[in-house]
Amino acid sequence: LHAFLVGKGANVFDSRANFLLTDLGREAREVVGSLKQAGVLIRGVGAHGSLVRITVGTDAELDALEAAWPP
Repeated sequence: LHAFLVGKGANVFDSRANFLLTDLGREAREVVGSLKQAGVLIRGVGAHGSLVRITVGTDAELDALEAAWPP
């Protein structure tokens, strides 16, 4: 997941939890909305327009995230 997000131009913060805090470098609302339409849920983080929280899921869930990721 980390490598995928970095490959998409995101900045992924160090984590020791079951989620990654990620700065998308663009408006998170657009990415969150696009993924939601594809049935993939991630969470925007408060007032920080480019931050999202992505919980690490099963291999199938992560495959779905990658397949649905907007350009």
